[in-house]
Amino acid sequence: VSYKCFFMSHPAFQRWSLPALFVLCGMAVAFIRSSSESNGVAPETLPYLIAWQYAILAALGGGALILIFSRAKSRIGWEAVLTLALFLGVWFWFLLVLPLQIALLLAATLTVVALVFRRVILHDIFLLLGAMGVAINLASWLPGGMLLMVLAAFTVYDTVAGAPDGPIVELAKSLIARQIVPGVILPARPQDLSLAVSSALKTPAVFLGAGDVVLPLTLVSRAAMSGLLPALIVTGGLSLGAIVLVGRKDLHPRAALLPLAAGVALPFLVLTLLGLI
Repeated sequence: VSYKCFFMSHPAFQRWSLPALFVLCGMAVAFIRSSSESNGVAPETLPYLIAWQYAILAALGGGALILIFSRAKSRIGWEAVLTLALFLGVWFWFLLVLPLQIALLLAATLTVVALVFRRVILHDIFLLLGAMGVAINLASWLPGGMLLMVLAAFTVYDTVAGAPDGPIVELAKSLIARQIVPGVILPARPQDLSLAVSSALKTPAVFLGAGDVVLPLTLVSRAAMSGLLPALIVTGGLSLGAIVLVGRKDLHPRAALLPLAAGVALPFLVLTLLGLI
């Protein structure tokens, strides 16, 4: 779910780091997905990939149910769903390129480290890897047309419900008040990446919801199934959307998905019409 992007200031670090984040994530998804598509997956790993696809969908479904019944106040329940989905995403990501045992060890280690130390840099790495894994997984299940429709539906909802006093912003604020951060934190200064998450939330930081990362990257992953070049072109469009996002000057919480969705969907649609995806 797209939780919002809180822009409380626009220092130079945030202006270039947000587009750079999407460039790096898009390129990572493009290379990993196109590589696994061309080289194939080890036969002994395939059953685990299939099982993990179902597990990720189950975790996301559980999260959706919690959102529907969002009156729940339990921090443990919210954090368990978020951590489970991200852990499965990280493991799925590593399974594409590493042996099963090593992938499990790395995913479990990163999960424990992120939960125990709760530093901004560790939180962001864990969330981004998990988000990329979930995006790759969803793109392998759904056709391109369906992904476009899902992105469009969430963008409309994000725009309508993402007003400063809208339900999504209120939900995000309630989660953050319970020290649950379902998104990427981009601090105002590079040195603030070493801050504790709780301390960083008191600074003029940018908060980008996990859904704002996952949903656009599904199209990058789907494009990568047709080759590296289409995926890089779609990543370029996503990066332009991120530049438009940080170029706006209003400082209140607002929906972040619209420029990102437009940036990634337009080149994806053009390439689809040209028969390149």
